[in-house]
Amino acid sequence: MPDTVSTKDILVEIDKLNNRKDIHGILVQLPLPPQVDKNMVLEAILPEKDVDGFHPVNMGRLVAQEECLVPATPSGIIEMLKREGIKIKGANATMVGHSEIVGKPCTLLLLNEWLQ
Repeated sequence: MPDTVSTKDILVEIDKLNNRKDIHGILVQLPLPPQVDKNMVLEAILPEKDVDGFHPVNMGRLVAQEECLVPATPSGIIEMLKREGIKIKGANATMVGHSEIVGKPCTLLLLNEWLQ
C-alpha cells in the first residue's frame, strides 16, 4: 500500500483478509505512516490471525500465561537462550528498551519462563 494510505483503507483490506478462509495469518508491517491509527489497525486483525501477537487479546493472553500467538523476535530470543542451555528460571535479566514489538513481549516471556 502507498505511504499515503488511510486508516480506513487498511481496515477494509484487513476485513477482507479476516474473512478469507484461505488466509491463516496477517502481519502489518510497522511502523505505519503517521496518518494511520496503529491501534485501530492492530485491533482490527482477528486475534487468531495476528501472527505478530500484537492484538490486545494476544498481549493479554501473554501476560496471563495463556496460549497465544507471540511476537516472533521475542520468541526467537527465548528459543536461542534455551538452545544455548542458558537457564532463565532464577536468573536476573535487564531489558534495554520497552518497545511493543520486542522489549515488552520479551520481558513478559522472560518473566513467564522465570516463573515456571
